[in-house]
Amino acid sequence: MDIHQSEDMAVPRTIEIDLYRDRVEICRTELIRFGYAIAGIIDDAELMRIYLNVCHRLVSVHPRQILKSKDFSCSPEHQGSLTQIERVTRNGGDLTPYLSRKILNAEYNDPLLNDWGIHHLHLGANTERDGFVSRTGPLLFCRFEDEKAYFIDVLKHGSWTMQRLLETMHENWPGLLSQFQLHGVKGDRLTDRQIETLRNKRLNYCIEMKDGTVYGPPGGGITSAGTNMIDVAKADYIFFSAQKEQQRIIDNIEEIAADAHRQGVVLPDPARFRLRDIDGQFYAVEVNSKIGVPLDSLS
Repeated sequence: MDIHQSEDMAVPRTIEIDLYRDRVEICRTELIRFGYAIAGIIDDAELMRIYLNVCHRLVSVHPRQILKSKDFSCSPEHQGSLTQIERVTRNGGDLTPYLSRKILNAEYNDPLLNDWGIHHLHLGANTERDGFVSRTGPLLFCRFEDEKAYFIDVLKHGSWTMQRLLETMHENWPGLLSQFQLHGVKGDRLTDRQIETLRNKRLNYCIEMKDGTVYGPPGGGITSAGTNMIDVAKADYIFFSAQKEQQRIIDNIEEIAADAHRQGVVLPDPARFRLRDIDGQFYAVEVNSKIGVPLDSLS
C-alpha cells in the first residue's frame, strides 16, 4: 500500500501486514507445544477451529474454588482420587491426566461438553505410561468457570445424556446457567434417550427443567459439523478483529510514524508489522524498528 511522505518525517509508502495469519501461526505454535501433530494443516480457518476446540476441551490452569452439589457422593474406593483432583483444582494444577484420552485427538469434538458445558474426569489412582490416570467406570462430572469448579456428581461411565446433570446444576446453583435461560419459550420435555438421538444427529433443542425453567444448550450448542457454536463465534470474532486492527494500523500509519519520530526512531519503508503476544497483550510490532502498537482485542 502507498502512503504519502510528510515534509518533516518519513512515512512508509508500503506496509506489509497480515495480523490474522500471524494469529493463526501463534495458535499453530501453541498446538505444537501442546504436543499435537498439526504441521500439515494449511488452511487458516481450519487450524483456528482446531485450536479453539482444544482450548475448550482442556481445563485452563489456575486456582478454583470447589462447590459440590448437595447430593454429591463418591464411593470410598475412589475417594483418594477425588481428594487428589480437589487438591489439583484448588492449587491451579493441570487436570489433563484425568481427562479422556480423546484429548490427544485435536479434532475430536466432545458432545457432552459442546451441548451442556460439562467435563468428565476419571478417578484412577495410578498414573500410566502415557501420563493419564487409569480409566475408571465411575466418572466425576463437573463444570469449570473462571474461578469456580462445580462438582455435580460421580456417575457411571456413559451418563452423557442424563438430565439429572442439568437438574443438579439448576437446583444447586441458581444463576449458574442464567445466560442460557430462555424466557417466553416452551421447552421440550425429553427423555434421556431422545437427547442422545438429537445429539447424535447434531440437533439443538430447548430443554425444560422440572420447575418449568427453559434453557438453550448450556454448552453453547452443536453445529452440523459437530463443533461448538461458541467456538465458531470466537473464530469469526478473531478473524474480523484482526481485519479491523490491521486496517487501523494502515489508516493511522502517519500517527504511528510521528510517534516513532518522537522516540527518535524512523519507520523503514516497507514497514513490516507482525503480531506479538507480550504478557497476554497483543501488539503489532514493526520488525526492524521494534515500534509496537497495542491492539484493542485479538484474543
